[in-house]
Amino acid sequence: MGLLTPLASTLVSFIFVSLESIGRDIEAPFENTVHDTPMSQLSRTIEINLRESMGDERVPRDVSSIDGFVY
Repeated sequence: MGLLTPLASTLVSFIFVSLESIGRDIEAPFENTVHDTPMSQLSRTIEINLRESMGDERVPRDVSSIDGFVY
């Protein structure tokens, strides 16, 4: 590749570093971070729906977002 070798190797290394970073972010989907599945909101929504369908009057409030993210 001649003179393009440094550019190509930099590009390949950037791809590998990016994939490692993405893999680390989505490695554990239930740890309540920004990239994870919002289990608190999912379970609260199920609880609210069940209580409403049973006619319970003590329905908890929904989980609110913090800075646009739900944990």
